Amino acid sequence: MDDEPAYGEVPGTEAYQKRTQDAVPDEVEVVPDGLRSRSTSRVDGDRPITPGGTPIPKTVVEKVDPDTPAYGDVPGTHAYEVRAADAIPDVIVKAPEPPQRKITGT
Repeated sequence: MDDEPAYGEVPGTEAYQKRTQDAVPDEVEVVPDGLRSRSTSRVDGDRPITPGGTPIPKTVVEKVDPDTPAYGDVPGTHAYEVRAADAIPDVIVKAPEPPQRKITGT
């Protein structure tokens, strides 16, 4: 970090006008040289937290048939390449079977 204004921090510029629409962070941590960031701490030991202290939720994917490749699961396809940019889920579960309807005669 230095004392020079970063892109979008100079009032009156087009970049500054765009930056006024940015989200405002909940918390900004300034870490002095030689010290470690406190953002590496964990709330309950297994979930990371945001800089504001909120635990990051687990990503759970529910698959209808985990044994059958889904769209984007087949290497070499365009969908596979695009899906590679997605976050890796923390948990993959099989979707529960829907309840069976009882058909009664009329």
